[in-house]
Amino acid sequence: MVSEKSMFSITARTEIEINAAPERVWEVLTDLDSYREWNPMIRSARGRVEPGGPLKLHFNPPGTRGAVFFPIVLAADKNRRFSWRGRLRLPFIFCNEHYFILEEPGPGRTLLKHGMEFRGVVVPLLRKAIMKNTEAPFMLMNRALKERAEGLH
Repeated sequence: MVSEKSMFSITARTEIEINAAPERVWEVLTDLDSYREWNPMIRSARGRVEPGGPLKLHFNPPGTRGAVFFPIVLAADKNRRFSWRGRLRLPFIFCNEHYFILEEPGPGRTLLKHGMEFRGVVVPLLRKAIMKNTEAPFMLMNRALKERAEGLH
C-alpha cells in the first residue's frame, strides 16, 4: 500500500506473516552475503549491519535495469528492526528510509512490516513512478524472505 503523508513525502508499506521466529527472519534478513541466493529485489548486498554502517546494494527487481545504492544503516535492533537511509548529496532534494520491522504475533511466527518512506522536493515529480513501481518488488522480496526463513528455499 502506498500512502501520502504530505506533498513531499510518500510511504510504501507491505506486510507478510512468516512461520518462523523473529530470530530466524532476522538471520536471513541480515545475512547480506546470501542475498544473491534468494532475494529477487536486492540482487547483492554488502556492508556492516550496525547503525552508521555503510551498505552497497544492487537493486534489480525483474523487469528493471537495476541500480547500485550506497545507503547508511539507521537501525539494526536485533530481531526487531533493520533500516537504512539513502539520499542524494542534498537530502532535502530526495532521500528515503527503507525499513523492516519484525513483530512476534505468536510463538514461532513473525509479522514482517516492510516499507520505504520517500521524502524531498522531487517527490511530487516521482509520485507516479513510486506508486507504480514500489509495492510489487517489495511483495516479491517478502515472499522470497518468507520461503527462505521457513526453509522452503
